[in-house]
Amino acid sequence: MKAGNGEGGMGKGMRLGALVLSLVLGGCENVIGPVGKGPGIDPGPGNPPPATPLTIVTSALPEGTVGQPYGQHVQASGGVIPYRWTVAEGELPAGLRLDLVDGYISGTPSVTGRFTFVVRVATSAGNATKLLALDVQ
Repeated sequence: MKAGNGEGGMGKGMRLGALVLSLVLGGCENVIGPVGKGPGIDPGPGNPPPATPLTIVTSALPEGTVGQPYGQHVQASGGVIPYRWTVAEGELPAGLRLDLVDGYISGTPSVTGRFTFVVRVATSAGNATKLLALDVQ
């Protein structure tokens, strides 16, 4: 590799003053990245970067009141969007529903009590579940 001086003599591994390391394996060149920017193997076209693990990050739901409108998102991170939400076990309080697309619990509860249920979020990269509780006064 030949370093350039910015006057037209740039070698293959130099781009705009940033050193680029190249690794050639089996005739396929993978750019590792500019020095100081950390490694970042280019997945290439048609190979998206790996998804982070899918997890449900909501740990608690706020209390609801009979006869009063209720709305709360159950949130997830990671995986591959779009998400698909379902109640996998148990039931929401009567009058509430879980939106399958955005994980929004909404409606007007019509009964009091403590309701425990398992929510599931699924993507093309897998699924995650979480036990939640909702108290309605």
